[in-house]
Amino acid sequence: MENIIPKNYKIILHLDAAKDTFKGKTVISLISSEETEEIILNSDDLEIKTCHLLKEKEQIPCKFEVNQEEKEINIILPEELKDDITLHLEYEGKFHSDLLGMYKSKYEYKEEEAYIISTQFEEIYARRVFPCIDHPSKKATFKIELIINQDIKAISNTKIEEEKSLNNFKKLVVFKVTPKMCTYLLYIGVGNFEIREQKGDHLVRLITTPGKTQYGNLALDIAEKSLKFCETYTEQKYPLEKCDLIAVPDFPFGAMENWGAITFRENMLLVYPEKTSKIGIFNIASVVAHEISHFWFGNLVSPLDWKYIWLNESFASYFTYAIPQKYHPEWHSWEHFIVQYYDSSLERDGLINTFPVELEGEEEIFITPAKVGILYNKGATILRMLVDYLGDENFKNGVSNFMHKFEYSNANSQNYWSALDEGTGKPIKNFADSWIHQSGYPLVTVKQKNSTFTFEQSHFTYLPQTQKEDRKIWFIPIKLKVYKKNGDFEEFNFTFTKNSYKLSFPDETDVIKVNVGQTGFYRVQYENSMLEQLGELIKKKGLSPIDRYGIENDLFSLVKRGSLDLDYYLDYLNSYYLEEREYLPLLSIFSHLLYIFTINESQESKIKKIGEYIITHFFERYGFAVQKDEEMRITILKNFLLFSGALFKINPITDFCLEQFETLLNGKKVSPDILSSVLKVASMKHQNAIGYFLKRIKSSETPEVEKTYIYEALGCFQEKIQILEALDIALKEVPPQSWLYTFRRLGSNKAALNLIWPWFKDNLNIFEKTSPFVLARTIATLISLGGLNNKKEVEKFLREYAEKNEFHKDTIDMTLEKLEINSRFAKF
Repeated sequence: MENIIPKNYKIILHLDAAKDTFKGKTVISLISSEETEEIILNSDDLEIKTCHLLKEKEQIPCKFEVNQEEKEINIILPEELKDDITLHLEYEGKFHSDLLGMYKSKYEYKEEEAYIISTQFEEIYARRVFPCIDHPSKKATFKIELIINQDIKAISNTKIEEEKSLNNFKKLVVFKVTPKMCTYLLYIGVGNFEIREQKGDHLVRLITTPGKTQYGNLALDIAEKSLKFCETYTEQKYPLEKCDLIAVPDFPFGAMENWGAITFRENMLLVYPEKTSKIGIFNIASVVAHEISHFWFGNLVSPLDWKYIWLNESFASYFTYAIPQKYHPEWHSWEHFIVQYYDSSLERDGLINTFPVELEGEEEIFITPAKVGILYNKGATILRMLVDYLGDENFKNGVSNFMHKFEYSNANSQNYWSALDEGTGKPIKNFADSWIHQSGYPLVTVKQKNSTFTFEQSHFTYLPQTQKEDRKIWFIPIKLKVYKKNGDFEEFNFTFTKNSYKLSFPDETDVIKVNVGQTGFYRVQYENSMLEQLGELIKKKGLSPIDRYGIENDLFSLVKRGSLDLDYYLDYLNSYYLEEREYLPLLSIFSHLLYIFTINESQESKIKKIGEYIITHFFERYGFAVQKDEEMRITILKNFLLFSGALFKINPITDFCLEQFETLLNGKKVSPDILSSVLKVASMKHQNAIGYFLKRIKSSETPEVEKTYIYEALGCFQEKIQILEALDIALKEVPPQSWLYTFRRLGSNKAALNLIWPWFKDNLNIFEKTSPFVLARTIATLISLGGLNNKKEVEKFLREYAEKNEFHKDTIDMTLEKLEINSRFAKF
């Protein structure tokens, strides 16, 4: 109903965690630009008791019909009305077990079970708590009033305006009116919260279940810095009086950007001394930065429709790394960006089953595993390329212009590009059409004849594609480095906007490295002679670590698509990368070696030989144990290479990890930076691992961060009986929202691949009883490798399942394409 716009919701809720239902009243003030006799509101699983039109202080009953299938309530007005319309509805709702809408989150305190009430409304779950027009374009203000037990606290987006006692040990808590915002950004929390305030330029509050606010120093600090950063960058002040960081024991995602009241999984907010690793600290800081960025990108300016959700997620994902980089340069945030976003988005968007960053023609967008890699990862990667192309100051001016033009309003992609044009003075329509409205990315092929280089672009995919898809052309900002025979070099930039392009350099040119700094979202294929020249530069460290990463990463992608022999890739590593010790190249090399090791037995001895050489020499240089004040990148590599070394059966590494596990069994501590690998190796080799894991999972004293390491280790057992026992523990003892930790590791466990598909089918009914997001993540994580031995059956079963379950179609399409790629690779 485009002619109906909500102005304000007054929501009164009676909430008691001892009950399964709640009572609610909602008064909705609307404006209709046309005469209307009906109003359609979204309503999901609410039992509507009464509906009235409020007119001159009189309540006039309205007829209404509830459409459960469409999740709507159709209200028939007593007469045709225009302009101001006010509706009053009374209803009952329920607490949902799938952690969406309003739900009860369980925790233990002093060995007793307790609950808080919390909400999660994105994308379309506000309608489970109050009738509304549940769409991002229908912004309104909100007035929240809660009737709760006297001995507990209430939280919402704004500060408390009034609190007064009622009969029967109840109280009324009234919150200030919110700014104009989307329904999905509303938050309501009730429980025995512990609250810690930090007053600086902003009031930032840490809110946890009892006894945990002491672990929030980092989160409070980075929250204040993130608020300042975003205010400066956008030239827009934060409009709320406070910013809450709320740790929720049961939470379906990592965090949620409710305006002024951000919710987090505990391990994404709280730092436990001697439990939280250095990468865990970085992840907490980056998640806080991400969510606070949303206060501007998504909250202040919101998407006009769900298809423009990239304007929220891509920007927040970019600032996930930009903010920590400013305040903690020693963390090398942009290198983590390469690992966590750039690399994964190249993998995801290399599929034929992909999407443009701006999704096409969908009313309601569910951010499934198939879309995350595009909306978050690719979108942020494209913004990083745009910043590099325009320059940071130009980009900043464009963003500020966009924010001022659309504050408290909604925008689409074209609005953003127009504002960026105005703010920077640079037309970027061709850039936007290539990277935001077009799916996929290019392969840039480089050929050399003397000092002339020919560039060609084509659509990169792992599987063969249609001729039509091959015709795509991208607007590619090319940054390259020219290496001369005398050892000098210089950078050169140009835009590549057609099928082919020729460039001539001085005669003394030796070779070029394309995509310097890996700022461009494309892959590069060189002739073998050029690769060997670049290899010599790699060998003597004449290329930066990120460029050494880029050459290896692109090279393996060409092997994976079948354009290059696997033997050539392994020989290239053996010739040029054996002395590699840097973070980015090593992470990439070993992720590829472990992938080959998992599914391609023909190269096992060669892989082990390369892997053992690099790992052994790395630890000869840095040692197994984590050193005081050791650089984060080295520490992360130690953890990763300890587990890799154990998989390659390097005995000194296995022995070290088992010694560390014995230390745990004796009640002593192990460095949190290598704890996850110690636990994973223990699951592979130690007979007491399962008993220890079960004890720690069941203990209320075990912080969530430690439990996540154990959940991962449950996916690493090597014997069939142990694997099935560990999976039984996972289903019974691990919260469904945390199964991902186990399944992610299980899905790449060579010893478990034969068991995954039958086990998945046997337990599908259990997965279906959780939220659809849990099932989607399970399919995406387990089946692309776990279905290799049952490929035809898997394809038939999942295609039929997708026909009956539309929500899972894009995830299944993505998973089956990955399965096909893996199946082909296993035969190379």
